[in-house]
Amino acid sequence: MTDNTIHYFFVIAIILSYFIPILAANSPMKRKKFRIKFKIVVFIILIQMSLFYFLPNENGIYYYEINLLFIVFTIGIIFFISARRYLDIGGSRWNTFVVFIHFPEFMRLWWEEPAETEGSSVPTQK
Repeated sequence: MTDNTIHYFFVIAIILSYFIPILAANSPMKRKKFRIKFKIVVFIILIQMSLFYFLPNENGIYYYEINLLFIVFTIGIIFFISARRYLDIGGSRWNTFVVFIHFPEFMRLWWEEPAETEGSSVPTQK
């Protein structure tokens, strides 16, 4: 494997870790289930990062790059559960990247409940 090949893998991994989870997120996810799964995935990412310090460096720099690829794909799981949560609260699943750069959107995933559509006391205009 050449040094340029691993960089192409990184680019492809980053693109796929965003698009595939969002395209696969078809069903909504309730708030309680989202909180549990989000905490589990963050814990898994922390374990993966800690492996950098505990496992020996077997194959030089490729060891670190392969572990970084696994971390990137695990972050894709966070995009997947965030997209499903957005479906539940009525947002667009394509906004999942905004969650990680805009804190109010992140809090919206954790606290907002879906809007009530049936039995509304406000009359609709025709």
